[in-house]
Amino acid sequence: MGYTYKKQIYIILIILLPVAGFQLWWLKDMYADHRLAFSALAAKAIATAQSEATYQQAQRLKTDSVLRSSLFASPALQEYNKKKQFLVLKYDMDSSGGISHIEGTNQSQEASEKRIMEMISAPDALEKAKRTDPALLAVLSQFNLLYPDSVLLCAHIKAGLKTNDLDQPFDIRFYTNVPDTVGRTNATTSMLFSGGPDNYWTVSFPRLSRYLLKKMLLPFIVSLLLVLLILGGLIFLWRGMAKQKAIEQMRATLLSNITHELKTPLTVLSALNEALLSYNGVEDPDKTKRYLTLSKDELTRLEQQIDHIISVARLEEESIPIARETFHIYSLVTSIIDRFSSIKTMEYSVSVEVKNDLMLTSKQYVSTILTNLLDNAVKYSREDHAKVTITVFEDASYYWLKVADNGKGIDKQYLPYVFDKFYRVPDNDVHDVKGYGLGLSYVQELINRLNGSIKVSSEKGTGTCFTIKLPKGG
Repeated sequence: MGYTYKKQIYIILIILLPVAGFQLWWLKDMYADHRLAFSALAAKAIATAQSEATYQQAQRLKTDSVLRSSLFASPALQEYNKKKQFLVLKYDMDSSGGISHIEGTNQSQEASEKRIMEMISAPDALEKAKRTDPALLAVLSQFNLLYPDSVLLCAHIKAGLKTNDLDQPFDIRFYTNVPDTVGRTNATTSMLFSGGPDNYWTVSFPRLSRYLLKKMLLPFIVSLLLVLLILGGLIFLWRGMAKQKAIEQMRATLLSNITHELKTPLTVLSALNEALLSYNGVEDPDKTKRYLTLSKDELTRLEQQIDHIISVARLEEESIPIARETFHIYSLVTSIIDRFSSIKTMEYSVSVEVKNDLMLTSKQYVSTILTNLLDNAVKYSREDHAKVTITVFEDASYYWLKVADNGKGIDKQYLPYVFDKFYRVPDNDVHDVKGYGLGLSYVQELINRLNGSIKVSSEKGTGTCFTIKLPKGG
């Protein structure tokens, strides 16, 4: 049994683990895709924000005449003009009409000033100048015209992120002449602000993981539900297989018990018949009477067993009306005890605390219920000092019946199954106590028909107690 149980667990794990592994891989891949998509959109929004912030910063040249004069008269711009040379072709028109010589000339101050004003005329012109004339941008950066204002930059980044539906909190760090590769590695986006490799600013999103996981919440829930659905299906299938196996085992036990219970009286009857025929038993009236009486008893017992099986089957298939009546419970209990007193010597204790000793319910059902419970108490009683206690009392709405014994008791692991049809508590010898596992199932069915309930408590080696609650008039 243990080997089969472990084998079934291994089968469930073999099926479930690949499915769960695939779901985890799929979620991880989806997370990476979402992160890449976010980084691409964020980089685009931040680049646009930098262009707009830099452009807006450079507009100070138009409004601040002092700054403009300082820039145009700066040594840095003069140095730029010297390095910015043009080739001038001289033509000799008197002789051959061809090029006479080539001269180099510096860019004029006026051309540089015009170039600067053109650069700051529009964001795209400034971006183009970063590629075509980085030397002139270096001159502007010395006057902090290209150094983005942090407040202005944050405003443009926030607007750009919101436009792209990426409204997330972010952090900005500026680095000037500081080679911080770690800073760039940990940041989501890094941007140059003055043309130098060590002059840059970075943007990071501290809540990015939470944001991405929140976006993946629905796929995660669907994936989890899928895994749980598969797990639930496997468990349901496993329980069904286990239940089917238990039913097969109970069926086999039932057939074995029925075979044993039917074979015993047949064996006795066969032996009695053979004794009468082979040993001149018919010539001895006393022996004949004794043998016939034994045969009658065996036939009666066999008939009772068959009637019991038929009654259980009929109770399930037919809706037999319940005949409710008022009866004396004490006399009913004592009459049932009298029938069992001749089977085995036990101590019986009866306590009835019901008004006028009268109950209003089905007398036939109560009699059958108590008979079956007493039958179990007698079957599973101890060899010495066996005792059964029957207690009946009432409250405002219910009758309560308790049948307790000090017999073998039942292990707690078997208590949930004692009311299952055909179930018998495992023992070393299943034939040690005769029965088919139908008694308690029959009792519970009768109690359910009376709209009542039954509970059992037991300890191995101490005894068992059944507690029945029946509604008054039920």
